[in-house]
Formats: sequence, structure tokens, C-alpha cells
Amino acid sequence: TYFSNSGYSIHDVDLQIMALNINRANNYVTRFKQKCRLGSRRVTKFVSKKNFVNDAKIKKEADEFVAGIKQEMKTRPFNTICNADQSGFLKELHSKRSLAPIGQKTVIRIVQSTASLTHSYTVMPLVFTDGSMGDYLFVVLQEPGGHFLQCVFTPSTPSSDLLILLDSWTSFRDKSAIDSSLPPGKLLNTRQIPAGATGICQPLDTHAFKNYPEFVAFQRDNILKLISLSFRILRAPQFQPMIQYAWFAAGYLDSPPPSRFRTPVEYCFPRTVHSKSCHSVGCPSMSFILCPLCDHTYCFKCYVVDYHTC
Repeated sequence: TYFSNSGYSIHDVDLQIMALNINRANNYVTRFKQKCRLGSRRVTKFVSKKNFVNDAKIKKEADEFVAGIKQEMKTRPFNTICNADQSGFLKELHSKRSLAPIGQKTVIRIVQSTASLTHSYTVMPLVFTDGSMGDYLFVVLQEPGGHFLQCVFTPSTPSSDLLILLDSWTSFRDKSAIDSSLPPGKLLNTRQIPAGATGICQPLDTHAFKNYPEFVAFQRDNILKLISLSFRILRAPQFQPMIQYAWFAAGYLDSPPPSRFRTPVEYCFPRTVHSKSCHSVGCPSMSFILCPLCDHTYCFKCYVVDYHTC
């Protein structure tokens, strides 16, 4: 328990060495694991030793940051408080495992492009405390520049004075650069999430954006078309409670959404979706997705290839 709580990886061989040192029988390791309810688990997160040792300090800073933001939320409408965060995705998603004959040492599978397995694109969404998303999604494929603030302030933005939570990324800490890029008459109040605390108090990390990679894993097509379709789906009213839950999970809201919500995968890909026909007139194909905007089912060609809009 000491080694596990200290962040060190422990395996059966380590227990066997300990057992030899105290002259135990060969089955000591098995009985010890059963008694202590220990099992081999996949490591879900790697952290630096500095962050592991300073875990209590980071948690304290995160709690203080959340408390400060909650005070500001008392004087602001929820649709003027937002969070932005960048996240990278491989251009082509693939499974690292496949069924193959037992004993086969080399397993080769086909992909559209081997370069896409190592090259990625970056997206940066904007989520508001009321559960809505920004009108635009900032996307960087390979171009060197871009204008994210044009994605923040749009004609439908409810206020010219916004409060935004950002992580400690170098570019986000450059307040003068952000202010100089703002459209005339716009005010963006930035609040920096403490370093190492994004997993605790950043809504896009706690829940909201975890559903994006799960959702796009079901689809393969041109990158920009895929991103656009996925973004339109995530902005559907059905998923506003999901975004609100992310703010609750990060500690900014005192209570979760009143009703249980379904994730995009649960809503768009129910078990019965493949047994229904495509809603498009004259299309004989079976459906593969349920559109959350019009509540009709469509086949892959009609929805993705032909770019369904409703």
C-alpha cells in the first residue's frame, strides 16, 4: 500500500521478492493479493513527481480558484461565463488490437494513410455555464496561424463582456496579446486555472470534452466535414445538461442538472439504430445514426458523405 500510494508501479514479481525475503511459500503472493484485494490494473494517468508530491497544494489552489469564480458567478449571467481548452486528436483513429490467429507474431492491418497515425489536428471549443456552446469551433490542422477570439465574440454572443477560464498554457497567460486582439468594444476577463489543477476544476477536462473522442471514434471521413458534423451535434439542446454537468463536476455549480442526460454516443447510436431505414426520400439503405437536431435516422452516405443539415 505504501508503494502504491507513493505513485510507484507494483507487480507480482515485486511481491515475490518481498516473500523471499520473509521466507514464505510460493502461493504467498496469490493469497496476499486476495486478502488485500489487489489486482493488476492499467495505469490511467501519469504525472510528474513534482505534481504527485504537491498534490495537496494543487488541490488547495484549485479549491481556492473555484471559490473565487463562484463569487464572481453571483454577479454574472451564466451565458457570460465560459471555458476554453485546446485538445489534439490523431487525423486517423484506429484500434491497437485485432483478432488474429493464436501464435501469429506479426499482425498487419490497413489504414488510409500511415502519416495520419502520427499527425494530429487541434480543436478548441467554448462552453458556457448555462450548458450552451460557442457558435464556432476553433480548428488548427497544419496552418501556423489563426484567430481564436473571432470564435469567442460572434454576432449572437449575448454580451460584449465575458469571463473566460483558461489553463496555464503560455499563450493564454499573455494578457496583453489577448487584449490587443479583441474586437473593438469587447471585453474578455481571463481567469487562469492553477498549473496542474486542470483535471480538477476545468469543465472541459472534468466531463464535457471527454465525450468528443468517444463520439468521433464512430466515424471516418474528411476531417473538416467530420469536425463540422460532430460540432453541430454537440451543440444540440439535448446535450446542454451534459455541459452543465461538467461545470458541476468541476465544482462551480452546487447541484447537477435536474434530469439524467444521455451522451452523444448514447443518443446518436442507440442499439436499435441499425434496424431502421434511412429517412432520406428514395434511399433504401439502413440507418447508422440518429440526428439529435431533427430526430430522424440516416445512413452513412446521406448523413456524412452528403453532409446532412437540418
